[in-house]
Amino acid sequence: MFEPINVLMRDPGRLLGYDIIPVKPLAAKLKAFYESIRPPGADPMVDFDERDLVRHAERAGFAGIGLDLRVTVKNGKRPVPWTRALRMSGNPLGEILDRVLSPQEIAEFTAHLKPLVESGTGGSGRHMPI
Repeated sequence: MFEPINVLMRDPGRLLGYDIIPVKPLAAKLKAFYESIRPPGADPMVDFDERDLVRHAERAGFAGIGLDLRVTVKNGKRPVPWTRALRMSGNPLGEILDRVLSPQEIAEFTAHLKPLVESGTGGSGRHMPI
């Protein structure tokens, strides 16, 4: 059985795997909004770790349980059109931008992140949901 442990890949300096330090105050606004609609601890994709998997297997009645944890960080991103990045499943960035940021803030945020996304640079395998 295989299960990704997404919580291990969270990095507060990144969004969608891209460096957000230059626009961190804007990203913080986006994250605060996202957490207001999905509070920490309520996201089944990132709110568990390897210990939870073992505990669930025990509760399910498995007698012999072994766990091997392998962490892989890929320091490359594929270029993605900005319009697709705004609509990616699991990261409703496009929907949240208009609800949270002013037009000027959206322009600043986009000016920083769009070139990184479209060139596939400035990222790592780590990500932070909005």
